[in-house]
Amino acid sequence: MRIGVNLLKLKDEDSGIGQWSRSILSSVWEIDPNNEYVCYVSRQFPYPAKTPQNVIFKELNYFKNSSLYRMFLEQVLIPGQIIRDKVNIYYTPQTTLPLISNTPAIITVHDISYLLYPQCYKFSRVLFWRHTLSRSIRQSKLLIAVSQSTKRDVEEILGVPEDKIKVVYNAVGKHFRVIKDLSFLEKIRRKYSLPPRFILFVGLFSPRKNIEGLLRGFAKLKMSFAVDHKLVIVGKHGWKSQNLPRLIKDLSI
Repeated sequence: MRIGVNLLKLKDEDSGIGQWSRSILSSVWEIDPNNEYVCYVSRQFPYPAKTPQNVIFKELNYFKNSSLYRMFLEQVLIPGQIIRDKVNIYYTPQTTLPLISNTPAIITVHDISYLLYPQCYKFSRVLFWRHTLSRSIRQSKLLIAVSQSTKRDVEEILGVPEDKIKVVYNAVGKHFRVIKDLSFLEKIRRKYSLPPRFILFVGLFSPRKNIEGLLRGFAKLKMSFAVDHKLVIVGKHGWKSQNLPRLIKDLSI
């Protein structure tokens, strides 16, 4: 079987979905030497050091900062490409399927927070995803949910039948492990000026990550239990994140 995979969003600096796509596909390739994978990638795609013989990469001219052009590729060019490549199944981790395509498709839904918490997104994104995900779900042959919570939301809010949903949990990456080398830990601690004890958050600074709730909760923790931990926040500034420094100052943390 020949499986087409949309990896256009997987770039050097990955989002959560990019990291997830990289991890799950590399794991699938390790255990599946029989099916053939045709992966559609951008110019910024971080090619792996070793590629299995049953994996083919096809580079499309996707410019890094042009979401509109990526949409054009997904909706116009990829449908023709998967026909020419004789793809049997098309898979995308971004829940965006071509508007017109007869190729059976599978999508992954990580959450539907744009429906549950629309105030955490730009209005234009809410409108786009409401239309795109609803249509893609109708078109798909199978929907993969990453949790029972997402499965329940998709069933109850979007009316998707249970037999169309398969739950595949997110696994822990191989690079997450206990490091016992104390000299290495001390080197990293000095490099990033880390305190002896801390709570770590990693992610985009945006309303949907509820960093304000994290900051207020940490302030209450410090006040109620006098813990000696610091809060270390790592990530990029996103939409509506400009007030976080002021909140940190007001909370005296």
